[in-house]
Amino acid sequence: MGAILCLTFVILFSSWKYGAVMPKDLLITQIVGIIGFVFAFIALIGKEKKKIFKTFISLPGFIFFILVVIYILVQAINNSYIANPAPHYGLTWQNHIPWLPNSADTTLSLSSLLLFVTYYFVFLTTKIIINSKKREDFLFLLIICNGGLIAILAIMQYLAPQKFELALSGRFVNINNYVAYINLLIPVTLAYGRNRQLHAQNKQAKSHPGYIFYFIASLMIYSVFVSSCLTGIAVCFAIVVTMLFIELFPYLLEQRHLPVTLLKILAVSIPIFIIATMLSINGLDKLKTSIEQLENADSDLNGRAVIFDATWKMFSDGHELYGVGSGTFKPTSIYYLRQDTDYKWYPKFAHSDILQYLTELGTVGFTLLCCFILAILLKTKLLKSFLRKNKLEDKRKHIHKRLHYKMQIAIIFGLGGLFVHSLVDFPLHIPAITILAVILAALLKRYPSRTKHKLNNYEQSTEN
Repeated sequence: MGAILCLTFVILFSSWKYGAVMPKDLLITQIVGIIGFVFAFIALIGKEKKKIFKTFISLPGFIFFILVVIYILVQAINNSYIANPAPHYGLTWQNHIPWLPNSADTTLSLSSLLLFVTYYFVFLTTKIIINSKKREDFLFLLIICNGGLIAILAIMQYLAPQKFELALSGRFVNINNYVAYINLLIPVTLAYGRNRQLHAQNKQAKSHPGYIFYFIASLMIYSVFVSSCLTGIAVCFAIVVTMLFIELFPYLLEQRHLPVTLLKILAVSIPIFIIATMLSINGLDKLKTSIEQLENADSDLNGRAVIFDATWKMFSDGHELYGVGSGTFKPTSIYYLRQDTDYKWYPKFAHSDILQYLTELGTVGFTLLCCFILAILLKTKLLKSFLRKNKLEDKRKHIHKRLHYKMQIAIIFGLGGLFVHSLVDFPLHIPAITILAVILAALLKRYPSRTKHKLNNYEQSTEN
């Protein structure tokens, strides 16, 4: 119970406190997240009655997690530079071991390491406590309803910006961060609504809450379409169209008539898309101005092209192998930005998470991080389940299995959209977005074992 409360607090607090980017808010999020993991792990030890070491080893991605932790820790200890403050910006060489990972700032690397540990603990907490369908439904309802409230706030900010401190960003500082957060939730919300609908039809119920989730999803989609984030609009459109195609494909393939309920969904969703597109014209006009500024980035000191160029110079300046140090982008980038420009404002992020992680961790550290993520995904055995052919003829009997994989596909779409965002922005450096991503990643799993007893328990919990 303690772990569930801590996880709930982390989700709500981080998303409503400007993404938990402020040091005090981030510290509170980290403390509660770690406490939640302690509660969950104690419960796991007591339930399975295993030794602590054996339990840790069995956790998803634990081996690569340890390797990444050791790598960043060595970076932090092996300090290579001292970043000079204003007005004498620059890097002062420090004696260090050059053939080991090193960092330009010990404190920043240790802070980055603590944040990485927190994310992994939130992932494990979710993995441990979501051991039943009821808890899984609770978590989905929590993140969907919370996202819906944030979307309503963002729409109110758009319609009456003079009454709000921020404009069309919910409780996030940046519109792009808000859009990345909401795009994580849109496919999950649509799939959850569709599942509620199919589940009600399977039980031959006349009413179902699926339309409520369709309405929440429409609010989220509308808030994205009226934003000025081109990447967010493109990702949102691609996700919705792809999910709609997957839903319609079986009917098109077998040349069957569409169900009345699906026709109703199309009748409502298509006008919403058209209206949202028309209302987003003002946002697109602003976006055209931003694109024109980006094309003239050589003369624009705040252009992203300048930052990308400086980041690549940083990586290729002898840091290809071990990087400049986890979390040290800002103090290091000052040196490279000042080589060609008179920059007065120095960005904290490279506006490309992938490029920044590669620059900070180097090829070795970035490879370890990718292996860590891959190990977690392989641990779910989800791909194997997707590839396995289902030869069962009674589709209605296995309705729960089909609904389960609808949610899994929706989560994959959401995480895939976040990856696209991270190529051209910094959503993974916003704690609230990364926390939501790791929670959704923890919900990725194959359908329960074919053991009859376990399968019956799962389906009974779903029925209830």
